[in-house]
Amino acid sequence: MLKKNNDFFIFIFFSCIYNGYDYIISADMKMMLDETVNICPKILLCNKFPDVIDEDMIISFMKNDILILEHSIFKDIENIHPIMAVVINLDGYLFNLDNLRIDIFKKVKDVIKEIKTINNPHKNVFSVHKFRKIIDMFNKESLKYHHRQDCAKDEMISIIKTIVRPICDKSNCRSSLRLNFKPHLFEVLVKKSKNVGFKGYLKDLSLTGIGIEIPDDNFKECQSGSFLSLRIDFKVSFLKIDRAIVTRRDKKSNSIGVKIDITDKFEIDSTNIMILENIINTWITKAVESNLFNAEYFKRLSEK
Repeated sequence: MLKKNNDFFIFIFFSCIYNGYDYIISADMKMMLDETVNICPKILLCNKFPDVIDEDMIISFMKNDILILEHSIFKDIENIHPIMAVVINLDGYLFNLDNLRIDIFKKVKDVIKEIKTINNPHKNVFSVHKFRKIIDMFNKESLKYHHRQDCAKDEMISIIKTIVRPICDKSNCRSSLRLNFKPHLFEVLVKKSKNVGFKGYLKDLSLTGIGIEIPDDNFKECQSGSFLSLRIDFKVSFLKIDRAIVTRRDKKSNSIGVKIDITDKFEIDSTNIMILENIINTWITKAVESNLFNAEYFKRLSEK
């Protein structure tokens, strides 16, 4: 079950780019799914989910490398990832219908003051209410106000995408979740031609690319731009890629990265597309349904 609370909620979006420079996530910052797999997604942190944010929505965004989490102590996370955007839900906090005598404009000023303590240039708010004067108060402080219809799931998705898309476009972020595997866990049969084949090990996997560790003697066979066929042994099933192109090489780690296009039937057939999607979806669903990334997880992570 997804945890709920009564505090106003904050989305915090973390990216792998900060202040215009590449931000390298260390091994300690990777999020462990279990002892064999970890991920490094961008994060939308929320300390109170609206009712329209359900597990299906979380899983959908996670497939695109964006993890939506419920967590109330965002300062703990600030020590781990650079914060790229903040979105505050005003419903039930600023617009509290149980207290009609509240000085709403004074409350707006207090909320704005609190938001401005967050050291981040990308601040947003949203609500189901649409009071012109209040909207103007937020806009005057460079806080973009997003209006949404109550219980409209599609509109909530649209708001998140509106905030996330320009940041992702600017930083050229990944659009698919990447699974990083324990070294030497899964073998990969790499073939450059019918007569040239060798064994490697799977490093990472996404819907758009694969990382492979290559033995010293065969690394020269994997030049940038060359085409390879792959057969990955997941012990309970095999994933076959008919044609993938080498897009990166790292001699220091003897690893390569290959790009795949699941819309190209000459690169991967429909059966193996289903296998690939099932592998990734299984890990995503497992992480979301088990409530793996909770407040205690991030508390431990921030103390490292």
